[in-house]
Amino acid sequence: MNCYIKLTILVVILTSELANAWQLIGTGVNYKEFANSDSNNVLIAYAGYNVNQAQTNAWSDRLMLKSTLKNSQYGIKHVYSVRGPQDVYYNAKEIQNSKLIAHLYGLMASANAAPKLIVILSHSSGTYVTDEFFTQLYNKMAANPNDSIYRALRKRIVFYNLDGGTVPTRKDDAYINTLFGAINFVWASKGSLSSMNAAGMINAKNSYSKTLNIKSVEVVANKAQCTNSKCLHDAV
Repeated sequence: MNCYIKLTILVVILTSELANAWQLIGTGVNYKEFANSDSNNVLIAYAGYNVNQAQTNAWSDRLMLKSTLKNSQYGIKHVYSVRGPQDVYYNAKEIQNSKLIAHLYGLMASANAAPKLIVILSHSSGTYVTDEFFTQLYNKMAANPNDSIYRALRKRIVFYNLDGGTVPTRKDDAYINTLFGAINFVWASKGSLSSMNAAGMINAKNSYSKTLNIKSVEVVANKAQCTNSKCLHDAV
C-alpha cells in the first residue's frame, strides 16, 4: 500500500471520528460515541475551572485521537465531555452529573453489557465536579443493591486526578472498594519546579487504605516551556 493511500485512509478515519457530533446530555455534559471499538468502555473527561464546553470537547477529541486512549486495548467507545465549573470550588453545583449517570445507565441497559473499564480524567477544579459524580453514583448503587447494571459497574472506575483537589473526599474502604479499580494522583515536575498541587497529589495516597490500588504519579515535563508552578499545573 503506498503512502498516499495510507494517508487517505488515516484522514478518512480521523474525519469520521470527528464528524460524530457531540450531543447535549445535560448542563455542562456532552456525549459522543467513537466507532473504534466493539466494547462498551467509557471515558469521562472533567475540565478545570472556567474551561468552556467547546474547549472541553476539543480536549476530549484530542484524548481519543492522539493519546494512548485511542489504542484498542482500552476499548473506549463512549466519551463524556464535562466542562469546567464556573467557580473554583464548584459551589454553584451547576453541572448535571445526574443526567450523565442516567445516560450511562441507559446505554448499558440498551447494550445489555456493562463496561469493563471507566476511565475518568479530571483536571484541577474539575475534581470537585467529579467528586459529586462519585457520590451520586455510589448513592445509586447503595439504593439499588440488586440492580444488575449498577452491580456490574462496581470497581470499574480508573480515576486520574490531574493535579486537582484531594478527591475523592470520602476515603472509607466500603466507598472506595465499591467504585474504584484504581486511583492515580498525578502531578508534574521540571527540575526543582513542581505543579501547583503536587504536595497534595504526593500525600493523598497516604489518606487511603494501604490495601487499595492508589498511586502518586509524577509526570516529568522537561520539554514543557514552563518557568512556574501554574504552567506545570496546566501542562499535566
